[in-house]
Amino acid sequence: MANAAVYYFSATGNSLHAAKSIAQAIDGELFAVQDASTIENTYDVIGFVFPTFSWGMPRMMEEFVTRLEIVGRPYIFGVATCGVSPGAALADLERILKWKGQRLAYGRKLVSAENNIFLLNPTPKAVEKGLNQSVTALKQIMGEVMAQKRLSPRRPILTPFYRFLHRGSVKRYSSSDESFRVSSSCTGCGLCQKVCPAGNIAIKEGVPTFLHQCEHCTACIQWCPQQAINWKNRTKKRSRYHHPQVTLEDIQRISSQDE
Repeated sequence: MANAAVYYFSATGNSLHAAKSIAQAIDGELFAVQDASTIENTYDVIGFVFPTFSWGMPRMMEEFVTRLEIVGRPYIFGVATCGVSPGAALADLERILKWKGQRLAYGRKLVSAENNIFLLNPTPKAVEKGLNQSVTALKQIMGEVMAQKRLSPRRPILTPFYRFLHRGSVKRYSSSDESFRVSSSCTGCGLCQKVCPAGNIAIKEGVPTFLHQCEHCTACIQWCPQQAINWKNRTKKRSRYHHPQVTLEDIQRISSQDE
């Protein structure tokens, strides 16, 4: 399938792995939303792959889709990775596209390894179960997108409630980094800066400094090799996670401070 683009947002790699797999299956180009320079495009197939944050889309993905200029009537698909439910994420993607005069032709959730370190400690057994479950589901999604199947996303009865919770959470995300703590085990390697999709971290005098434009995605916590970054004291003893098929080279980016 030629002339296709897949845009993704990812922190721990679940969405990146899914986006990369789908892009390869449809012979499409792959773009991280924070690095996508083309705002107007004429692709015949356009996909959006992203995790579910507080029952909704990541703010950066929502803003990207809103400003993206889509020419013509392409086949548009959306995949929301999640631990249990995508909440209102796919419904919101559908709503934004409709406002733009476009249609979400295909929308499906992809249940994968639950890794919300703010809320739980992902056990190896639970992670393995989630990853195994996602393999079959991803293959199905890849086949259906290749066939350009039409599938409207389900609208949960609690969609209005999910949206209410999500909007309240997003308002707090930017300044939520005030609760991050950096321990003395930090070596100043700067890896947190490179994996932060929001460009929210600067290294000053060898220590990460947070710039209050946080996505609350946990990339800095999950990828730190010293486990030196924590959310208050809540995450100190919790296991770190990133998708086993996503490497550090795959996920990291040069932050805006270094560009």
